[in-house]
Amino acid sequence: MLRRVGHHPTIKSVRLLIQLPVPPKAKGRKRTRETEKPLSGLDVDALLHHEKRVKISPNNAIPEFKQTLAQAENIEAIKDATKQMMVIVEDQIKHSLGNANYDRVIEALGTMRDELVSYEEPASYNDFLGQLKDKLLQEKLGGDRQELWWLVRRNKLGLVTQRESDQSRVTDTEAKEVSLTKMKE
Repeated sequence: MLRRVGHHPTIKSVRLLIQLPVPPKAKGRKRTRETEKPLSGLDVDALLHHEKRVKISPNNAIPEFKQTLAQAENIEAIKDATKQMMVIVEDQIKHSLGNANYDRVIEALGTMRDELVSYEEPASYNDFLGQLKDKLLQEKLGGDRQELWWLVRRNKLGLVTQRESDQSRVTDTEAKEVSLTKMKE
């Protein structure tokens, strides 16, 4: 009886399913994605003739950053948008009375981190965060800003690690060292 069960068509199908290889992890999902088309089929961007955003406004930085990344055609456009956000974030820190702008800065850092990881450019965020910490250590952004670095750590906005993104060169240990480094001794 066991021999007959082994030759049953359902058993053969199950054996074939078990032997199927798992497809490799998909990469580059956002960089080369097509723009979303509405159900009507109309190309809204073409109808409105929007030029590609060149400069990100400090007043509406986060949505414009996301829009700029969505329209980016190459890595240089992504890096340019990141540099613009770096300037905006540093300016917000520098001109913050006490911790008045810290919520905006934390929100901008979180958005930058999430977006750059999804666009597979974690190195841009990691480089920026390293520069930001150096400037905070040297008090180049309007004096003592230790509380801001504490907020960065509390909100888990540290370096993007290899565990979070395949494109990152930062190990968990390195990220922890950067995060835990004391601001002042």
